[in-house]
Amino acid sequence: MPRFRTIGQVLAGIVVFACLSSPQARAEDMMSGHATVVDGQHLKIDGKTVSLYGVDAPALDATCLEWRGTSQISYPCGEHAKAFLASIAAARDFVCVKAAGGEPDQVTCYADGRDVAETMVEAGWAVACGYASRYVRQATGARTARVGLWAGNFKLAGQCQVAALPNDDTPADQPNNLPPASTFKGNP
Repeated sequence: MPRFRTIGQVLAGIVVFACLSSPQARAEDMMSGHATVVDGQHLKIDGKTVSLYGVDAPALDATCLEWRGTSQISYPCGEHAKAFLASIAAARDFVCVKAAGGEPDQVTCYADGRDVAETMVEAGWAVACGYASRYVRQATGARTARVGLWAGNFKLAGQCQVAALPNDDTPADQPNNLPPASTFKGNP
């Protein structure tokens, strides 16, 4: 068998090598498998706890208020956020990739081809953080529809600053423009 290669074969080999050695393709930056839900923002996959990039969800013990008629009723919004994320995780495998520029434990996860954090924001059970503008459209839709957390009152206590929504003049500590009420504890 001849030992020489055509220029096309050499170039194809270089492209394959470059793709496989690029940061985006590193095996340690990816994980997949069944996810155990810790709370509305954290998952455990293969024994490693990770955080969804670009969003904040209430801590497990958080309570919020929601409007029922003309009154606000307290409810365990942290448990609701966890339950919604658990419904996404049920009987699905997740594929997660380390978030570029994020904290070491922050990942973007996909289930059935959908971005899990995007789904959480769209349903109103997580808020888009200002540093991740990719979820602003979904956050605007959830707020307009007053779904999930946006159905009442919550206050961020974590380090996430709510992403500025279009035509939004609401103070950052009152994202739904309602009187301050119960705490919304952000996840560490």
